[in-house]
Parts: sequence; structure tokens; C-alpha cells
Amino acid sequence: MEMATFLEMAKNTREVRVVVQGSGDEVRTPIWIVTVGPSVFVRSYRGDNGRWYQHVLAKRTFPLEIEGTDVVVSAEPVTTAMTHDDVSAAYEAKYPGEPETPEMVSSPVVATTLQLVPTEE
Repeated sequence: MEMATFLEMAKNTREVRVVVQGSGDEVRTPIWIVTVGPSVFVRSYRGDNGRWYQHVLAKRTFPLEIEGTDVVVSAEPVTTAMTHDDVSAAYEAKYPGEPETPEMVSSPVVATTLQLVPTEE
């Protein structure tokens, strides 16, 4: 999938599903997705303890269900404070008034920010 198509889908979608293998079964975990400029980001609501997050860190490439389509993406941890701040602002703008939003911009969750890029797989 082209990056421009992926970016547009991410902008228009409130929730995606991370696809991981768990105990022999496929598990699809719903997560929030945001965009900042030409980039796409996700965070683990459960911080480092999120199962899907641990799986993704170990694999770095995984399927993401977006708008009913599985897209293989690669994930890179984000460590720059400026990007963290921009992603937090994107979460606050896209999910205003949601009870989970304050947690999504808290320090333990901010530390799990991942940038996603579609791959050719």
C-alpha cells in the first residue's frame, strides 16, 4: 500500500486493530491511530505492559487492520520529545472528550509511541 493511501486511511479512521498471534490464535486488538504531517502513529494504552505492544516490539513488522483491510506495517519506536508532543496533540485533537484520552498522553503511554510505515509484504 502506498504511504499516501495509508496516511489518508489513518486520518479518517478512529480505531484500527493490531493483528498478533496469541496462544495459537489470531488476536485483533483495537487501538487508536493518529497522524502528524506525513506520518502515522500509535501508542499502547497499557504502556509497556500492552501485549500487542510487546509483540510488535519483538517483530517490528505486523498486520494492521484498517478500514477492513489488513495492511502489513513496520513499527519504529519514537524517542524525540518534539514528536511525542506533536503526537499527544494529535491524540487530543482526534479524540477530544474521550475518557481514555488523558491516559493516552500520560508519560508511561507516551513512551510507547510507534511510527508506522506500510511495507511491501
